[in-house]
Amino acid sequence: MPSSTKLSPSTCCIPADQSGEYTIHFTQQLGSGTFGTVYKGTDKNGQHVAIKQINVDRHGKVATNEYATFLRLKHLDHDNIIKIYSVLSHRNNVWAVMQLCPYGDMNKYFNDHFHDVSNIKEKVHLIQEMTTGLTFLHGEDIAHRDIKPTNILVNYECGSLRIKLTDFGLARCLDPDGSTSAMSTDAGTFHYKAPEFWKKTSNGAIRYHKSIDIFATGLTSLAILQAREGEPLRPELEDPAVSVVSGMNIGMMMLINNQMNLPGVNVAVSKDGDCPVTKSVKELIRKMTTFNPADRPPAKWVLMKVKELKDTKGILESRVNEPYFKVVPT
Repeated sequence: MPSSTKLSPSTCCIPADQSGEYTIHFTQQLGSGTFGTVYKGTDKNGQHVAIKQINVDRHGKVATNEYATFLRLKHLDHDNIIKIYSVLSHRNNVWAVMQLCPYGDMNKYFNDHFHDVSNIKEKVHLIQEMTTGLTFLHGEDIAHRDIKPTNILVNYECGSLRIKLTDFGLARCLDPDGSTSAMSTDAGTFHYKAPEFWKKTSNGAIRYHKSIDIFATGLTSLAILQAREGEPLRPELEDPAVSVVSGMNIGMMMLINNQMNLPGVNVAVSKDGDCPVTKSVKELIRKMTTFNPADRPPAKWVLMKVKELKDTKGILESRVNEPYFKVVPT
């Protein structure tokens, strides 16, 4: 494979409004996942971008779905959604040219800059950013279906930490009345899946709604609260009345408890050492991760509550003069 390839509208099957060309640097891989690989690239002006490659032969339905989602997102603009510059169909691949976030995903940022986000003030800020992006997606009738730390990129804009929801390979564009649009294909990442992914209907199918994103966002928020230096972000069940079973995730344990008529699982539990803001965040997480999908609040309600927490006196007095970032890469 050559070290770089040029993609130009004159030779690619792409929308008519595209212009310019991009150079992909295959030796500079930024990340990879189940459905694609992301490389560093440059546009015609030499500006750095991220370019995702999805092979159509290998990931046919996913590639087609992400292509359609990228086309839709390209015409939308939000601070907490990764900016899509171009979507190209070229040489049996889908290529998405996106904004480059040099700090990488949330896992990497916590690993590299743990002390910058170890305080409750910064953690609530991250949760607000994430929830703002999700509120926008749901308002546009898009279900992400794979919210987790590695699908959240970190950037630094206008003197503040900014996060971007990314990786729309499993996203689904819903009917205009998205709250009643049911989905039935398996999606998501094991540790962040809601109970309904394991609750089968009479014919063995699964059925769920966009509230799975609320559940996954709640678990991601819990992982942020529980972050430990040098360890990857992963939510851990805090309910002392529930024994963690190897090979099972939180959603599975909630379903089993429900089927056995056992007490409900409290995902987040307040502890004696928790400050009032942390206790309030955990209460919000409990609402987001309730067993019954109909009892989970919509994203816009969660966002409203997070904003209220961020404006409380206790958090405003927390490390007010410290910046979110100490080093900005060139």
